[in-house]
Amino acid sequence: DSLAGRVRTRNFEQTCVQARIDLCIALGISVGMCNDGELVAFIRYAQAFPSAFLALVDTFETLSSGIPNFLSVALGLWRTARSQAIGIRLDSGDLAYLSIKTRELFIRAADAFASEGFTFIREANIVASNDINEDVMISLKEQKHSIDSFGIG
Repeated sequence: DSLAGRVRTRNFEQTCVQARIDLCIALGISVGMCNDGELVAFIRYAQAFPSAFLALVDTFETLSSGIPNFLSVALGLWRTARSQAIGIRLDSGDLAYLSIKTRELFIRAADAFASEGFTFIREANIVASNDINEDVMISLKEQKHSIDSFGIG
């Protein structure tokens, strides 16, 4: 029973949907704010690359949809196959602010689901890749960002 085999099932999809409900309740986020199409896209991406799930989370609303949907699929991967998601990528908006708020949500999710072993999510990667240059890097450092790596060029 391979990792890919475990996540390419209807059970995995249902697990991710239930995980979103569980996460939204635990984090005080409205499920209605989460974009369903984005969740489906993240599920499909995780099914194609279950050991390399790193999601671009700013297609819709980063903090009310992208991060909750990422966390839902990450928790679904964990519950279904004990596979750890890699992290997220930010490509627009206030990168420092979004990275800090994202890390806070990661920590809250890790704490909320610690009994399931989901604590690794607090250290998930936050990647930024929006016209990054030296001035942007200096500004981000001054703002005490929570970005782990940058896509440059």
